[in-house]
Amino acid sequence: MNKRFKRGGVSMFLVVVTSMLVSLLVASFIRSVNRDIQSATNQDLLQSAYDSAQAGVEDAKRALVKYYQTCVNSSNANCSNILTQLTTNLQDQSCNVLGQTLGVGEASGETMIQTTSGDENLSQAYTCLKMNITSPDFLGEVESGSSKIVRLNSAGSFNKVRVSWFNSKNANGATNLSLMSITEAAANGMPLLTQNGQWENSGNPRPSVLKVQLVAEAGQNAETRGYNYSNPVQEDKGDSKFLMLYPVRIGAGSVSSTDLISFPGIRHNYSPNVVQYVQCKENFSTTTYACEATLSVSGNAAQGAFLRISSIYNGKTDFKVQLLNNETVVNFFGTQPVVDSTGRANDKFRRIEARLDTDGINSNYPIPEYAVATEGKVCKDMIIRDNTASSTTECN
Repeated sequence: MNKRFKRGGVSMFLVVVTSMLVSLLVASFIRSVNRDIQSATNQDLLQSAYDSAQAGVEDAKRALVKYYQTCVNSSNANCSNILTQLTTNLQDQSCNVLGQTLGVGEASGETMIQTTSGDENLSQAYTCLKMNITSPDFLGEVESGSSKIVRLNSAGSFNKVRVSWFNSKNANGATNLSLMSITEAAANGMPLLTQNGQWENSGNPRPSVLKVQLVAEAGQNAETRGYNYSNPVQEDKGDSKFLMLYPVRIGAGSVSSTDLISFPGIRHNYSPNVVQYVQCKENFSTTTYACEATLSVSGNAAQGAFLRISSIYNGKTDFKVQLLNNETVVNFFGTQPVVDSTGRANDKFRRIEARLDTDGINSNYPIPEYAVATEGKVCKDMIIRDNTASSTTECN
């Protein structure tokens, strides 16, 4: 009898221990599932908060359109106050500056976006939205074979333009860049290569060649902050000039970021100075952009001029443009407004900063990429006569 009891006790002990182990496993599994659910919920809320902040950026675009309609393309008695508010530093602005000046968003408190989502309670809003129509620089991206036109509209006078290009994102994670010396460049048939495939060396990326064209109207009035399209640029007046900025290693004959580069003669007169060898960093350990060049625009550019930037031999190239008066940075005015938006979803917050391009918003600045675009052929008939009296303005 005792032996049977002992055998039964061992079985019960095993059952109890096994049950405890299973309970622990189930409890751990439930805890892990709850943690994953909580993490997923937090991620959803953070994404919703980000979407709320993006909604604020979209409202800032509406406010910018309203600003141009109210104070640029027409006149309004309140424009002086609006301009003062929108040129104040972001940290000194009210979170409801756009609601108070342009009627976009709430004039006080947060601007609600959504209070429910399906069967769930979801409180979405942007809590703070600020916009400054001045910016310390212009940030852009240009594809190989295309161009980006930057309006050099400034808050003050300037005599230099600093262009920086090619960052770590463009290098696709590579730590070292492939750069040649001027001697090596000449030996490889420079100044320009003929095939894109030759541009990379052993898989190491190489910064793009940058074509920079300055288009300015002589005698531009700084107060108008505009461009006179009834008096177009005349190339023989020297108002349209360009440079090819060629990236090389630091060495004799190349220019550093502190050296001042002058534009050569007018665009249709080729000059060997068109190609400028620019010193670039071989990694990003001490800099954001690998290449940097400072261009002299004294006497050529004024407020309302344009800088056309084209990338050659690479895919996407990020760039930054700064305006300088000697060594002091001058803010852009109305070219790329800065937006600071904070979004909320329940108790989660996200804050973002965005830049707004005014292309298509400011009707005073139509900027076409090309004068003529066609998928077919373009045929130009030219007639040369030896007698001006027999010329005609009609085309048959």
